[in-house]
Amino acid sequence: MKGWDAELTKEHEQVAAQVSGLETALKADLSAQERQAVLSEAVRKLAPFLESHFHKEERVCFSTLKRITGCQAGGLLLVEEHKKIRGLLKHLRELLQGTAPLEWEGVTLTVDGLIEILEDHEKKEDYLIVEVLRKNLKPTELEKLALAYHQAGEKSSSLEKEGIR
Repeated sequence: MKGWDAELTKEHEQVAAQVSGLETALKADLSAQERQAVLSEAVRKLAPFLESHFHKEERVCFSTLKRITGCQAGGLLLVEEHKKIRGLLKHLRELLQGTAPLEWEGVTLTVDGLIEILEDHEKKEDYLIVEVLRKNLKPTELEKLALAYHQAGEKSSSLEKEGIR
């Protein structure tokens, strides 16, 4: 099993790739109907992936951050951003499920907002989570964190398969 920070970084890269796919689809030379279908499918895949990722961060990383710093402000800031991201995804899904004619300006603004918040959010997490935890945890604690992070992902995946999430 790889370290928790490598797993977190890989997940951030996967999110960036999926969001880039949204932007590419938005700008692609497709009919409105094809573009809507491609974007809808991309959002359908991105939402559960982000939920699993957020679950692991909120359950494992943020609680560890609070334990070692004695402060939950950093974790609360990131949780609030998770809520904003969820809200943007929900709004985008609603826009894409709307009836014709689709409000493309709203779709474009929502995708742009999603890209912006995710890029900024990742930078905050790289510092608040990765750097702070790496500097403050002992190697044995980092190993426990890696195991807990991985197991939280497995638990989140099994909940999604059962339709609970």
